[in-house]
Amino acid sequence: MARDRYDDEDDERGPPRGRGRSRDDDDDDDDDDYEAPRRGTPPPNYLVQSILVTLCCCLPFGIVAIVYAAQVNSKWQSGDSAGARRASDAAKMWSWIGFGIGIVANLIGVAIQVMAAQAGGVR
Repeated sequence: MARDRYDDEDDERGPPRGRGRSRDDDDDDDDDDYEAPRRGTPPPNYLVQSILVTLCCCLPFGIVAIVYAAQVNSKWQSGDSAGARRASDAAKMWSWIGFGIGIVANLIGVAIQVMAAQAGGVR
């Protein structure tokens, strides 16, 4: 008896939403918000370069480059192509900055060692 009461309520409201409908209905449902995946190739993420800069040249700038490089693919997958390009450009910029500072710091270090060796040999 209680079951009949629930069945009658279902009949008044119609079938439950989603039941008896095909997937290719052209009515107003939530699939209108779906965006097609981005076409083309994503921008380069410079992750390998960022890791090499971190390990070999300049740790702080390399870490910043890794953070930006890690954002490129996820932004591209979510459809934010402009954000992916900005992150790619930032990763490239920080990789080059870290590389440049690392090279300059290493050259200064070598110059100091050469001068120290020459000064030590004079005595």
